[in-house]
Amino acid sequence: MAAWVPSLALAAHLITADKLATRDKRAYLSTGVDALDALLGGGWPRGAVGELAGPRGSGRTSLLLASLAAAIRRGETVALVDAEGALCPRAAVRAGVPLARLLWVRASERKALAAAEDVLAAGGFGLVALDLGEATSHAPIASWRRLKRAAEQQGSAVLVVARRRAEGLLGACALGLVAARPHFAGEDAAAVLVAIDTLIARGKGMGSDDTAKLHLQRAPHVLG
Repeated sequence: MAAWVPSLALAAHLITADKLATRDKRAYLSTGVDALDALLGGGWPRGAVGELAGPRGSGRTSLLLASLAAAIRRGETVALVDAEGALCPRAAVRAGVPLARLLWVRASERKALAAAEDVLAAGGFGLVALDLGEATSHAPIASWRRLKRAAEQQGSAVLVVARRRAEGLLGACALGLVAARPHFAGEDAAAVLVAIDTLIARGKGMGSDDTAKLHLQRAPHVLG
């Protein structure tokens, strides 16, 4: 015999369209760049691992700092696991990252992945970024699976930043920066238009060959 659910009890479990839209927006964390958020379907997904890859000078550090700053502005608790100790505090501040609200963990490439897992296990982090810098990760697939599971359990957005995509990671969302060239605009050397000439984004609803041209307003000292 089918169970009968009173209409009032059923109504308590229904979600209106406006609440559903709000809930879906909360399922992503902004990259700090509106055009990029639109391309990725909302930004970096919560409860999952996103990837940001590109060579030195491609703009990957700019986007990392923009993502950290955007998350902090939203009141999120944010951590950065820095495998090369490459974070420039002054550049971070200029990019809008208040250092007092950033948990900065310096760890060797060999220990960085485990450190990110430990941070996630502590709970309460909206965004945990793992910056591998120029190193090529040789982490086993099992390690990436543990990181994904930790992100899902905590509902945190995890962003893995590296020169190239890590083998075996297969993040829920991947952004590859290629052929980036900075273009200076205006006579003032501090006024620069940084053009990420081509980026390749892979994520929900996007094909493997999706490309876009984005222009980001960034100062020279946060390029990387």
